[in-house]
Amino acid sequence: MKSFNRIFVAVILGIVLIFTFSNIYLKSNGDSSGRPYRVEINRIAEEILQNGFENIDLSGYEYVTNIERSDGSDSFFDGGKNDYSVREINGEIYRFDYVIDPSKSDSAIIIRVNIVLAIMSVLIIAVMIFIKLKILKPFESFRDIPYELSKGNLTAPVKESKNRFFGKFLWGVDLLRENMEEQKKRELDLQRDKKTLILSVSHDIKTPLSAIKLYSKALSKGLYKDKEKQFEIAESINEKADEIE
Repeated sequence: MKSFNRIFVAVILGIVLIFTFSNIYLKSNGDSSGRPYRVEINRIAEEILQNGFENIDLSGYEYVTNIERSDGSDSFFDGGKNDYSVREINGEIYRFDYVIDPSKSDSAIIIRVNIVLAIMSVLIIAVMIFIKLKILKPFESFRDIPYELSKGNLTAPVKESKNRFFGKFLWGVDLLRENMEEQKKRELDLQRDKKTLILSVSHDIKTPLSAIKLYSKALSKGLYKDKEKQFEIAESINEKADEIE
């Protein structure tokens, strides 16, 4: 989770840097590349030089709306609400009135770019938050389950979850825990039965074995002089051996 948080912070910083550098680039590029109305004014100035002022047709121009030739009055510099630019051509002063479409201005382009970047940033952040809340955080809550199972902690059931990513996984882990717990119980029962069997067999062997040892010791010390008694003892030893077998 800590690694993801570091990645999340890095993504946020990256988005901030993208916003910053893109705006700087757009502003500097807009300032260095000039304005579109200047291009039209330069073209019209060339036409005036070649064809004269009277032959200018503004119908083919998008930004320049009117051209006035200076008559020496102060009203010449009154462009009204329109922006204008003044040029000197062939010794005469001309005023070029122009308008700028707000939708095509540099500020409008910058705004649109920022809107697109903002939408992309929101989507990226939303996806990362979704991954954190719906995938990483639920996984964080049961990441220690395999470790606990490996240590034999099988009594605590795994909590069910409706998470569509891990619901089936948790169900499978809980089923594995139950199977391992049942197998452990069977193994304990088997060990218990094994010990019981060993104790029972050892008890069944111990009694005839003790009798054989007593009979053998008596014979070795010559306690039975009678042949019939010795034969009887030998038969008893044989019976006890058969019992042990």
